[in-house]
Amino acid sequence: MGVKMFFDKPENKVKKEDLIPRSDYEHLKQIVKNQQEYLNNLYIFYKLNPTPFLKNLRDLSYELMRFFDNVCKKHNLDYWLCYGILLGAVRHEDFVPWDDDLDVGMMRADYIKLVEVFEEEINLNNATNVSCAFKIDKRDKVSKRWFQINYHHPDLKGKVLGIDVFPFDYVNEVDESFEDRYYQARQNFYKRRDKNDDFKDAVDKLYEELNLSMEKTPQYVAGVESVHGKMNIFSFNILESDNLYPFQTLQFGKYSHPAPRDSNLFLRDIYGKSFMKIPKKMRDHGRLNRYRDVENIEEIFEKASKDLENTNNNFK
Repeated sequence: MGVKMFFDKPENKVKKEDLIPRSDYEHLKQIVKNQQEYLNNLYIFYKLNPTPFLKNLRDLSYELMRFFDNVCKKHNLDYWLCYGILLGAVRHEDFVPWDDDLDVGMMRADYIKLVEVFEEEINLNNATNVSCAFKIDKRDKVSKRWFQINYHHPDLKGKVLGIDVFPFDYVNEVDESFEDRYYQARQNFYKRRDKNDDFKDAVDKLYEELNLSMEKTPQYVAGVESVHGKMNIFSFNILESDNLYPFQTLQFGKYSHPAPRDSNLFLRDIYGKSFMKIPKKMRDHGRLNRYRDVENIEEIFEKASKDLENTNNNFK
């Protein structure tokens, strides 16, 4: 006995009279293409000035990144601009115009050390409103994912800003089964973390399962708790260490930060060959609109950025 699917129902079939002529379709397609060209030309040939609201929020972002950078320098920890923040630095020397998020990458050994020392540095430097914690997966409300540096303000609801710190791991050997084993190891890692197993113990077991290394090898891969692979934003790939080191320095807004040696190749592997063009689909995190209409928001952000700048100027 056959099963009738949703699209088998007569009322759900596309009627011929509902379809537009091919010539109209091609015309609409050309309009979209033209709009994309306008956007690309706008961002290639013009430097657009942000509104005072956006400027003050970004000044606060630069200072949060500077605080993170100060901690890393103090403890000799390497990191690099990653994902959207790297794309912004390469394409705009600043944020991607519609983005308000901060992303960095770290190799696992430095990542573990950062987790150990960051809260102590917050307290030592009296970095008011800065906090740190592992991100909790939105889907199951339990799984601990990557490490985050967050900025909250007592007068505002929710997280104002955040740095997502993504771990990466050196790989000793890659074979045809590695990707499948990677996904299985991810499940095992989450189960251990869900049970509140010690973070270091969970990492040790992960390294045994995938034959990973804390020491530099020719290849590396995004940590299992990051945003690569099945059910994630970016595809799974094996990266070449020689394209990461030695770091270059890129301007990002008010300050400069480390970036992959071949940043273009890093971005191409993530976003595809057209990463220098404005995409047809844009993804934002919604925080800009959340605070836009708050009374005295410009003054709140301006004072917050100056307070954090003062903390950075007097970093211990």
